[in-house]
Amino acid sequence: MFIISYDLKSPQADYEAMSAAIQGQGAALRILESTWVLDSEHNEDEIASALRAAIHEGDRFIVTEMREDRRQGWLAKSMWQWMREHDATERNPEDNEANNG
Repeated sequence: MFIISYDLKSPQADYEAMSAAIQGQGAALRILESTWVLDSEHNEDEIASALRAAIHEGDRFIVTEMREDRRQGWLAKSMWQWMREHDATERNPEDNEANNG
């Protein structure tokens, strides 16, 4: 699972394109105005490459891996639940395939 955070500062800033680029990389949840949690099979280099297509000169972003045992914050309960559910997917991919089919 990854955290993606960005600042779109250019005059051509396209928030819809950035949101679509993030969501195109896997299961995504916006947790703050410009911060997303992403559950993806891609690595951080692949995700960053996809996001570069949505930014312009002056825009910035970071993609960093988030570990289940290394996070803390003040978010809505539904957001924590989403992350727990996606943590379970990472731990037990076979179980989830069986349950979804």
